[in-house]
Amino acid sequence: MEPTANPDPLPRTWPVYLATMVLLLGMAVVPFVATPGGLLRAASISAAWTVLFAIVAARAFAPSAIDALGLGPARLSRAGWIAAVAGGLALSQAADFGLRAAGFGRGESLERLISLLSGMRGVPLAVALVSIGLLAGAGEELFFRGFAQRRLATRHGAAVGIALAAALFALAHANPQHSAFAFVFGCYVGVVSHASGSVRPAIAIHVVNNAASVLSSAFGFVAVDASWSRGVLAASAVACTVATLVLLSVVVRSVRVAPAPDVG
Repeated sequence: MEPTANPDPLPRTWPVYLATMVLLLGMAVVPFVATPGGLLRAASISAAWTVLFAIVAARAFAPSAIDALGLGPARLSRAGWIAAVAGGLALSQAADFGLRAAGFGRGESLERLISLLSGMRGVPLAVALVSIGLLAGAGEELFFRGFAQRRLATRHGAAVGIALAAALFALAHANPQHSAFAFVFGCYVGVVSHASGSVRPAIAIHVVNNAASVLSSAFGFVAVDASWSRGVLAASAVACTVATLVLLSVVVRSVRVAPAPDVG
């Protein structure tokens, strides 16, 4: 007797939502003390948890974590890689300008983070770059763009999958302003990841963006002058948004034609 064919070969999506709940619960129980040392301890634990959980979640529902997380080579030219990272930085500035122009600012949690990183040097700064820059950026992309988006996009289509993964990513950020940026940023890296067939560019974008934020906070680099009017801020937001879209178009045009990797 021949085996019955699977009537629904598409990946199930309930593991994505269940895994997201477990991931967020794990992050929520990490103790945090509002001191530079407390920040670094909490950031290191949360980042390590995110990386390990992404790998475990992918391995639990697929034969190969490498395939399930989309860690294969990206179909991008060198120009595409550069444009992808530059576009992420431009998007970050667009959000900062736009939120300030609208009168929302960065929000309490982000301002507190900037304050704790301010003046950080030496070993503490290196730890911040590793935990907040490298591990947090890589872990979040492995989970949200690797594990979550790939399953959701295969099930619901690219546009819906990218938007749903970005919404889950936004949910992981409790601050309203940060969540709004996280959704837009998640859509951007989601498009790059889907177009390139790999989560590697998304990791690079996120890591560079986080590292730039850590360094700018530590050394007091402020892109916005206190004297800027809302009109100047709005114009700057529009200019950075246009730059982001132009760079994203470069990324899409630089994609090498090749079969997309299978989703585990």
